[in-house]
Amino acid sequence: MKHISDVHVCGESIDIEPQRSNVLVGSWRRNDSLQIYDFDSCKLLKTFSDKGRQSQLYCAQWLDQGMVACGGGSENMARIVQRHNGQTQVRVTKLGNAVYGQDYRVLRSGRRLFCFISGTKVYVYHHSFSGLVEAEE
Repeated sequence: MKHISDVHVCGESIDIEPQRSNVLVGSWRRNDSLQIYDFDSCKLLKTFSDKGRQSQLYCAQWLDQGMVACGGGSENMARIVQRHNGQTQVRVTKLGNAVYGQDYRVLRSGRRLFCFISGTKVYVYHHSFSGLVEAEE
């Protein structure tokens, strides 16, 4: 048995990437909260920065097209990030509560849906990955 150290996982913030067997981990901490680890060696491969923003994560998930999604508290934010360069593509902020869960699907029609839960609301976001989208509740 192996283990990854120095993470504080709360909720659904761990996801295994099927193509490369990397592990995406969202930690409930203010800094270095979104990271990728190698499954075989358990070594840290990448830490995603969000330029001074702090978000204690409750959820993290691999998406298609080289993207990852995460959501959490502290700043009550959901975001979608490019894996290769760490740039945020979608950021939804100023929600009334922390983001406790999320899901993402590509429908048969090709539409992409990103849903997340904050407080008593389920937000549904239809998106493309062309340029940064910032939204507030």
